Amino acid sequence: MDTETKWVCLYQKPPLTEAEATPHVRYACGLRELADWIEAHPEIALPNCEISSYSLDEREEAAAVLKALKPCRKHYSGEMFYIRRDFGPITLSYVFYRNTVCVAKVVGKKEIPEQTIPEQVIPAHTEDIIEWDCSEPILATKPEQAAA
Repeated sequence: MDTETKWVCLYQKPPLTEAEATPHVRYACGLRELADWIEAHPEIALPNCEISSYSLDEREEAAAVLKALKPCRKHYSGEMFYIRRDFGPITLSYVFYRNTVCVAKVVGKKEIPEQTIPEQVIPAHTEDIIEWDCSEPILATKPEQAAA
């Protein structure tokens, strides 16, 4: 008699063992079950059409996502870098700090005058003017990695 614990998903026949039911398999099954529920309840407003992951902050992880998600779009906004791909009306988005995949270069300085906000004074100061150099392809091997 098989006493191993089984994990049941409507889309996996026969049920999977715990070892077979990896986090990726469970997540995909949950998405399929969610899709069935959405189709069965057209009277309910649709959830947000973007699935985002904010937990990645290594260049190597960004390169792996970019390679696996092709064809995709890259987008920069402030200090953030996004890799996105549309699956029908749903956008899958991976978010990284821009300094993970680009190099910040100081290209000048700007003087910021003193500002007075009720009950707070922000003294005059100098700030760096930052320009992002994202010209190095994210899938390219960095020189220090090639030498290793």
